[in-house]
Amino acid sequence: MKIRHIIHRITVSGLSLTFLWGTGAVLLLTVLFFSSCSSSDTDDVATTRMPVNLYIPATDASLVSTTTDARATRTYGDPGTYEKFKLPTWSYIYIITKDKNGNDYVTLSSTQLKGTWKKERYQGALATANDSVYRYEGYIDVYLPDYRQPVGAVYAALSAVELPGLTKGNESTVNALKTADIVDQQFTMSDDIQKEIQNIYSTPYNYKINSTYYGTLNNMNTVNPSINIVLYHIASKLDIQWNVATDIQSSVKLTNITLKTPQPQKCFIFKPLENTATDTHSESIQLDAGSQWYGRDYRYVIPVTDDNSHYKFSLTMSNNESTKTNDIDAGSIDKSQPFVPWMLGTVTVKTSW
Repeated sequence: MKIRHIIHRITVSGLSLTFLWGTGAVLLLTVLFFSSCSSSDTDDVATTRMPVNLYIPATDASLVSTTTDARATRTYGDPGTYEKFKLPTWSYIYIITKDKNGNDYVTLSSTQLKGTWKKERYQGALATANDSVYRYEGYIDVYLPDYRQPVGAVYAALSAVELPGLTKGNESTVNALKTADIVDQQFTMSDDIQKEIQNIYSTPYNYKINSTYYGTLNNMNTVNPSINIVLYHIASKLDIQWNVATDIQSSVKLTNITLKTPQPQKCFIFKPLENTATDTHSESIQLDAGSQWYGRDYRYVIPVTDDNSHYKFSLTMSNNESTKTNDIDAGSIDKSQPFVPWMLGTVTVKTSW
C-alpha cells in the first residue's frame, strides 16, 4: 500500500535570529500572523513564503571593517574593546513538531547563506534595542507536516564555516530523528574550525524562561506560523593576563608564551557547557619588549570543565632558553546556565628560573 505524505512547505519569514552575549536578552517564541503572506495550494503541497530576519548586534563606532567579511561587534567581559567577527555563512535549522499521534516530526533546513547584510537600528524589545545591527536579507526553507499539533520547538545554529557532523538537508519526508537526536547534535572539531570558533552561534537547549525551553513554538497548527529566536555564542572568551614581579625583571624577560587549552574532538552545538575534553589545543603568543614583563591577550575556547566544573589550562613561559609551565584555574562554570561569555586566567611570576 502506497502512503503519500501531505506537507506544508514554508519559507520562514518571521524567523528573527539575534546574536547576543548579554544576559538581558530574553524572548519567548510566539506564532505571528501576516495577512500579507502569500500561499499557493496544489494537490500535494501548500507553499507559504515569509521573510527571514537575522540580526547581529554592531557598535556605533568602526562599523566599516578593514577585514574582509568581518564586522565590529560588541563582546562581553572586556569593556572598551571591540573585536571582529565574521558574518555567518551557514545556517542549520531544526524544527520539531508532533504528529496527531504525538510522535516527533523533525524537519531540517541547512543552507549556505549568500544574501547581503544591511545596517539598521534594531527596534525590538531585546537588550539590543536601539543598537546598530546588521540584518541578513535572505530566505530559509523549512518544511512542516500537514497534520501537526500546536506546540513545537526550534533549534538553530549559525556559523562562518561549515560544521561537519551536523545533520543537514532540506527534507520534505518523514525521517527517524527525535528531539534527543537534535539536542545531541555534534560537529567535528578541527584547527580550521577552532580559528572560527568565536563565529559560531546556537540555541542552548537548557535556556528556559518560566521553566520552558525558550525555543518552544506555540500555535504551530496555524496556516502561517512564524518564529522569533535568539542565538548565542557557543565559545567563551578566555582573557589571559601575565605579570613579572618588578624585583626579578632584570633576570626574567619573557619571549614567548604557549597556551594549551582542553578541547573536545566532537563538540555539542546545543550543549556548549557539556562537552568532554579529549584533546588539547596549543597556540603560541610571541612577546616583545612591551609585553615581556606584563601583558594581556585572549583566545576563544569551548568551555570544557574538569570533574569539579572548573575550567583549567596551562601557560608555558619562555625566558630566553629556559621555560616554566603554570597550570591556571580560570574559575568554576555553572552548567545550569546556557553559556559562559568570558573567563579570566592570570599568572604572576615571582621567582626567576
